[in-house]
Amino acid sequence: MIELPEGCIKAFEIVLTKLMENKWRSSSEADSLLDQYKSFLQLVKKEYELEFKNCKERVDVFLYTYLNDRKEFQPLWSVFKLLMMISHSQSMVERGFSINADVVTPNLKDETLVSLRLVHDGMKAMDIDLSTFVVPKELLTHCKGARTWYEQYQADSEKERHVAESSRKRKLVLQEIKEQKLKKAKIEKNIESLEKEADSLSLEAEKKENFQTLSKANALRSKAKSVRVEQLAVVDKSLTDLEKELKSLID
Repeated sequence: MIELPEGCIKAFEIVLTKLMENKWRSSSEADSLLDQYKSFLQLVKKEYELEFKNCKERVDVFLYTYLNDRKEFQPLWSVFKLLMMISHSQSMVERGFSINADVVTPNLKDETLVSLRLVHDGMKAMDIDLSTFVVPKELLTHCKGARTWYEQYQADSEKERHVAESSRKRKLVLQEIKEQKLKKAKIEKNIESLEKEADSLSLEAEKKENFQTLSKANALRSKAKSVRVEQLAVVDKSLTDLEKELKSLID
């Protein structure tokens, strides 16, 4: 788009011709759209050249970013949306798979395949003959940074894997915390029930001076204490450890 604006304009003129032939746009609209497209190319080169050259997103994402919110380019953006939604028939898809099969090698990453297809489709669109093509100095200079870009890609990929793994661990820890809190609530409810029943029996024993009932009340209090020490303390320690682990994952 930036390196070969004339070729892009020529290709867009073909698009506009097809749109007029199918009566999807009038000739006056086509003229206006061509002017908008030329203005957009100038805008990209003037203000977003670096972003365009370093863009690793799909072309539809790039176009959306720099066209969607600009009122002056809304007619042009509507055409781009139309082009991206038009079905190009099954034969076009099959040809794409055939080209992919020609360039695919073992362990080829998705990004590499996309890059190869961009080069292939770009040269085809520009009608470049490989047998006579002379690699320009600018392209050679540009390609010298390939190793740096590869190392940056590796670093970014490693960072993404680390973030994804941390996110997965956080979800597991949060789920475990939720389960432990539910378990703690059940234990506390059980302790409360035991203590409530023990208090009720103590009052009954005091009124009736019944030592057997008092013995039952004391047994219930002992059980409640045992549950508090043996079960609730374990859950509290587990929650403390999990919250520390969660904090370490967030930090």
